Amino acid sequence: MHTYALESVLDEVVYVVGPALAITLSTSACSAAGPLTAAVLLTVGVLLFTGVRNRRCTPGRNAPGAGRYASRGSACWR
Repeated sequence: MHTYALESVLDEVVYVVGPALAITLSTSACSAAGPLTAAVLLTVGVLLFTGVRNRRCTPGRNAPGAGRYASRGSACWR
């Protein structure tokens, strides 16, 4: 549950700070500074995201709670 809360907060911070940062960089430094910074941060974010291992797995027959309740599936979500 904490992961969803952190993601929501970070999404809102990015949506509020991102455009303000891009406008500030574009008007104070150089007109291309805002879009270039956004492109660099996007590339870094994609590389970090694709580098994360997939920890989600499907429950097998011997997994605790398999087949009884959908919310009590495998313990692979750690």
